[in-house]
Amino acid sequence: MKRKVILTMCLLVAVMTAWAQKVNVTGQVTDEQGEPLIGVTVKVLGTTTGSVTDFEGNYSVSVDKGSSLEFSYIGYKPITVKVTKEIINVSLKEDNSVLGTPIVWDFNGSWQVQTMWILSMVLQIIPTSLL
Repeated sequence: MKRKVILTMCLLVAVMTAWAQKVNVTGQVTDEQGEPLIGVTVKVLGTTTGSVTDFEGNYSVSVDKGSSLEFSYIGYKPITVKVTKEIINVSLKEDNSVLGTPIVWDFNGSWQVQTMWILSMVLQIIPTSLL
């Protein structure tokens, strides 16, 4: 009887250990032309765990099996991928709805502040008296 209890406990510990395994997922994030993207956010959904791609677009993050990764970058559409293997390479597509939208503010006719291209965050202040 005592032997069966010990055997059952060992089996239970083995199953729990196998169930909670973590996997180190690596890969590269590129754009549609195959160029590596620097600074892409790689986040494990439902957690605060994540990573950022390096200068060659490479990343590495430790996740539970069956988790999902979200890849996001300014000016590109985010992608969510379920972890099924240890190497996941992703290609992000441009989100043209965010790029190239000029925003203009006019403050009482004396100064005009204009931001050109949200992505580059260029800020110009132009006195309207010079126009």
